[in-house]
Amino acid sequence: MISWLFLIFSTVFNSTASVLVKLASNKGIESSNPLAIYLSWQFILACCLFGANLFFYAQAIKSIPLYVAYPFVTGFTIITLTLFSFFYSKEAINIIDITAIIMILGGITILSRY
Repeated sequence: MISWLFLIFSTVFNSTASVLVKLASNKGIESSNPLAIYLSWQFILACCLFGANLFFYAQAIKSIPLYVAYPFVTGFTIITLTLFSFFYSKEAINIIDITAIIMILGGITILSRY
C-alpha cells in the first residue's frame, strides 16, 4: 500500500513540476534575458520536484510492476495537465480530449488490477 502512496506522490510532483516549467517559460517570454527561464524560482523548484518525482517513483516500482506504474504516472500526469490547461491557462478542450481522458482512465484501471 505504501508503494501506491509513493506512486501518487511521484505523479503529483511530476505534474506540479511540469506546470512550474510552463510558468517559467511564460516568464522567459516576457524577459529579454535568455536565461530568465532557468534562473526563475519556478524553474528551480520544478527541477527539485522532478528529482522528488524520480525518488518516489523508484521507491514505488520496487513492488509495483513497471507496466502498471509507468502508465499510472504518465496517464494521471496527462490528465492533470489537461485540466490545468483548461482551468488555469484557458486552453480549449474538445470531445476528443475528453474521450482520450476516459480511455486513459480505463486503461489505467485495467492495468492496475494485477
